[in-house]
Amino acid sequence: TASVKTYAADAILTDSAAAGTAMATGVKTKNGVIGKNAQLENVQNILDRAIKAGKKVGIVTSTHIFHATPASFFAHAVHRNNNEEMGRDILKTKVDLIFGGGQKVLSPYRKALEKNFLVVDELSAIKGCPKKKVIGVFSKGHIPYVYNRTKKDTVNLKNMTKKAIECLADAPKGFVLMVEGGRIDHALHKRKIVHALFEAKEFDDTIGNSIKQLKDLGLLKDTLILSTADHDTGGLSVNYPLSDDLGLFHKEKGKLVIN
Repeated sequence: TASVKTYAADAILTDSAAAGTAMATGVKTKNGVIGKNAQLENVQNILDRAIKAGKKVGIVTSTHIFHATPASFFAHAVHRNNNEEMGRDILKTKVDLIFGGGQKVLSPYRKALEKNFLVVDELSAIKGCPKKKVIGVFSKGHIPYVYNRTKKDTVNLKNMTKKAIECLADAPKGFVLMVEGGRIDHALHKRKIVHALFEAKEFDDTIGNSIKQLKDLGLLKDTLILSTADHDTGGLSVNYPLSDDLGLFHKEKGKLVIN
């Protein structure tokens, strides 16, 4: 177990762009900045280094693929919401596979990407492990919350990660894979306690499944697995706005009373 100082270059409280960039590059930057240092110069990330070392690399997320954390591993942008910069970088990325949501944000770049990538909307459309690099966007925006999924929502963090490992595991010099349970953060922002628990459970299950998969492939003893929050809270407080999925309180004469 290790402690990491996650404050940004310009703030004590870190956002996902600065935190994701710090994890991907080892460099602190300003909040909102992707893949650049505090002087807004492009910096190399761990996937760039892995590619140069002859490894295969991949990104899996339950958010859309241009979201701050996954973007920190392939893009360079002055601001996390600058999709044009993300699009420019994804067109020239050497990442072997990217899985997540984001059909809408990827749409303007899809035709150009299809020259060099297999771009799919369904995980089942990836037969075996294609020789071509793969981008899978399995929902219009973020992958739906676990708690809200229907029978039609067949893609999840576990099966995306399983497919990613399957397709990276044959690399003679090994692989680097970044997997993000990104909707844990979204649920916590909205005080959706039950949603957050379901998302965290899926993240934990994904780690367990991945360990078993690596063991079955004979790769576990040579694989380093890091599990961390990119930025996290110091605790959980009952605060406004409340999402009362658990029946934590009721109102009496206009005031909140804890059950």
